Amino acid sequence: MPSYKVLCTKKIAPSLVSQAAAKGIEIIEKEFISITPVMSSEKYDAMIAAVESGIRHIVFTSANAAAIVCSYLEKQGETLAVKIFALAGKTRDSLGVCFSEKDIAGTANHAEELAAEIIKQRIERVVFCCGNKRRNELPDALRAKGIEVIEVIVYETKEVHLPAMQETLWDAVLFFSPSAVSSFFTSNTLPPQTLCFAIGQTTAAAIERHTINRIITSVLPDEKKMMDNVYHHFSI
Repeated sequence: MPSYKVLCTKKIAPSLVSQAAAKGIEIIEKEFISITPVMSSEKYDAMIAAVESGIRHIVFTSANAAAIVCSYLEKQGETLAVKIFALAGKTRDSLGVCFSEKDIAGTANHAEELAAEIIKQRIERVVFCCGNKRRNELPDALRAKGIEVIEVIVYETKEVHLPAMQETLWDAVLFFSPSAVSSFFTSNTLPPQTLCFAIGQTTAAAIERHTINRIITSVLPDEKKMMDNVYHHFSI
């Protein structure tokens, strides 16, 4: 029998699920949001037009956006002569298939830090590839400094309202986005002893609006780091 039962509010790498099982942790995966790519030739043309107008930097704060853009470029056999700013962890890793290390202008652990790096480098204009429910921290910080931000929405996020799961006593719940937090707490509450693990600061802030349970926030926005936090907490 597993020693701990953990609810994961999205699908994670099968290798992480297997590793957790070997350590006595049962991971139950439930999708609380759905991601629909909306990258198109029109959106790609908008990016090309921005590059041709002199914009040389593209920003990613989402692994979904990074993966979708790279997948589109691969399928079209296209490349973009730009520099990239991205969150560290899975977002940066997802860009590896279409951008090399020399293309990376800067990385950071969270959106505010990434915005500060862009401002520090005195970038004047950027393309921000994001989802329809993107957070405001980065674009607001850039625009406050007079930096032009052209947003290209490459995916849409929708909440999936699953039936209440209150009959299950979870030792922990893993959250990877504010949208998943909102979706989960639409139908669920948590007993006081259940731990919440957050992929980053904005997700942790979203959790705080719904519960007073203890929250452990990952230093890096990365699935593996999240699981390392779980192992560390349960002393495995």
